[in-house]
Amino acid sequence: MNTKDRDQYRLIGSVENELRTALEDQDSNSSQIDTLLQQYRASYEDLLLKNYEDALSTNIEDKLWDAHVRINGRFRRQLGYFRNLKGKRKPVEQRKAATLYLRFLKASQRFYRGYIQRLAVRSCGTSELTAIARKFSLDGALAAPKENTQTTPEVQHAILRSCHRTLIHLGDLSRYRESEMDSKNGKKNWQPAIDYYHLAIAIRPSSGTPHNQLAIIARIRGNSMRTLYHLYRAQSAYEPPPRANENLDLELKKLRESLHPADFAFGDSDATVSPSKYIQRCFPLLHACYFGANDMQAYHGFEDSICRNICKALEGRSLATEFVDMAVLSNIASDFLAGDRWQAEPENPLNELAFKLMQRLNIRTFSSLLQTVGREYQNLAQERNTGNPINSAVRRLLPSLRYYSAWLISRAALLSVHLGDVTMDHVVKNFWVTYAETMSLLMSVTEFNDLPRLQYLLEEDVSIIGFRPLQEVQLQRKPSVSAAFMRRVNPEDVDLAPVPSDIEVRCRIRDLLEDILELAKSDVRPLRFANLK
Repeated sequence: MNTKDRDQYRLIGSVENELRTALEDQDSNSSQIDTLLQQYRASYEDLLLKNYEDALSTNIEDKLWDAHVRINGRFRRQLGYFRNLKGKRKPVEQRKAATLYLRFLKASQRFYRGYIQRLAVRSCGTSELTAIARKFSLDGALAAPKENTQTTPEVQHAILRSCHRTLIHLGDLSRYRESEMDSKNGKKNWQPAIDYYHLAIAIRPSSGTPHNQLAIIARIRGNSMRTLYHLYRAQSAYEPPPRANENLDLELKKLRESLHPADFAFGDSDATVSPSKYIQRCFPLLHACYFGANDMQAYHGFEDSICRNICKALEGRSLATEFVDMAVLSNIASDFLAGDRWQAEPENPLNELAFKLMQRLNIRTFSSLLQTVGREYQNLAQERNTGNPINSAVRRLLPSLRYYSAWLISRAALLSVHLGDVTMDHVVKNFWVTYAETMSLLMSVTEFNDLPRLQYLLEEDVSIIGFRPLQEVQLQRKPSVSAAFMRRVNPEDVDLAPVPSDIEVRCRIRDLLEDILELAKSDVRPLRFANLK
């Protein structure tokens, strides 16, 4: 390290210490703190421009964000004080504090947007940052050739990690703004924060932190299913955030505490309650019950009610496709995590019980989807529909069926173990019958050899990159997951542009049928396949 770099590090350290001291002093004014924060940002930017490899290898980036978090906490405490004042209000002081806080948030967002732009330009030509370039209107800057922008794979990796963290910071700043500031029309706009978190997922799908942050927003908005889904995704990522397990358990506990006896019969006897509303309310509650159950049959009636209403909602097409996908992936994640807990603590009988309950819920949910597809085909046959046998109801379920098909390949051996278990035998046998009948229908209306293949990942494949429960099967299905993912998010490549949706539908069917061939090679399933070629 040369003398100039050492001087730069000393300057950053000096500003950091001054800022820490000012934040610890309750009498420090906002102007002083703002000046020190600006100096801290400028010093780090100077270091990044002079020697970005050294800058990325230090923990200065984390310390800088920590300073922003502490300042944010200081402002939030001030605003909380004014909101909680009893007796005489102080509207002038409150407006001044809100104005200063908004100024801090806007300045922080500008800084981090500028910071990520510099990293993106440094990483000129890296396909992973294409989506980021579009988000920040950098297409022209990235296309222009730069001198001395060649970097080693290690530095490129560091740049991606830094971009990922910065996108999460930008999402957090947007979330703070919506949480604390009053909106003009009384409505909160969470979309900017959500967009930043989704960009972070696209950059580094192995990280569970963006999902954890999305769960915070979903909880604020009162969406229990979405909250639970993102907490499952955070915990089942290859890099779960700190306290991910505790966050999930806390949410499950809150759901159990919100459970009302009427929920167990909700929707069955009340004709005014639609099946879809019932499922949206009670599906996450069943998950919470199963992770706290001490009896295999304790919630069997509740499970029956949910499965009946899933079939009704799917038949009536009143359950949103997004909800079905979230429910299926939440089921798969719960099965995976319950299995992990059982392996970690095999002496705890509640862990084995939760695992078996989640397995049963997955089997029955999968069966409900298959039954819906089977009924749709039968209706088409009765109507003598000679056109496209894949109607809209079937199309919208194909992504979830592919999730479950991958899960089946990974869990087929375990399902065979359940045969003979008094609490599982009937459910497992019925599932295999339903699966065989539905897949036979699929094969009867399609010609396998005419079904196309794609050179990029479908949307549902992209969504489960980094999702541990299905990653091994996914890599077997699609060996070049990473390369294919980059092709999917870069559709401007003419040769790899997305094909019409009808062809994508046929590709989904091909994948389902290929999974049947995969099962046919195994001896663990109680099925016999005829005329497979």
